[in-house]
Amino acid sequence: MDRLINYRDKINEIDLKIVELLEQRCELSTLIGNYKRERNLPVQDIKREQVIMQNVKDNIKNPKHKEALEKIFAVIINVSKMFQY
Repeated sequence: MDRLINYRDKINEIDLKIVELLEQRCELSTLIGNYKRERNLPVQDIKREQVIMQNVKDNIKNPKHKEALEKIFAVIINVSKMFQY
């Protein structure tokens, strides 16, 4: 049971870091949205999304995680676009 508690404690620490980073990403997405609105640029930028996804794929170390991480980042991209409207 001690190992389980230790694993969960580590997950809790990681989750806090993830939340902090996602909040930063949301703030930056809002700023990007403001920039795009001021310049009448579209929110969706397919090329940028492809670059992000390729960067994710290129940095996945464990192939077992590939599908899950791609799905997670697809959601992150979609939510980030919501902050740009």
